[in-house]
Amino acid sequence: MRGRAKKMQTSGKPCREIANAHTLVIARLDRATQYSRDVND
Repeated sequence: MRGRAKKMQTSGKPCREIANAHTLVIARLDRATQYSRDVND
């Protein structure tokens, strides 16, 4: 399965995966800032 994923990377799929990860990271950061804001209040 790992070799297969590597092959798919050359077909331009990694961009979408990176964007997906980026969205997750942003969502996580957003949640973290909201949490710290609640704590500060």
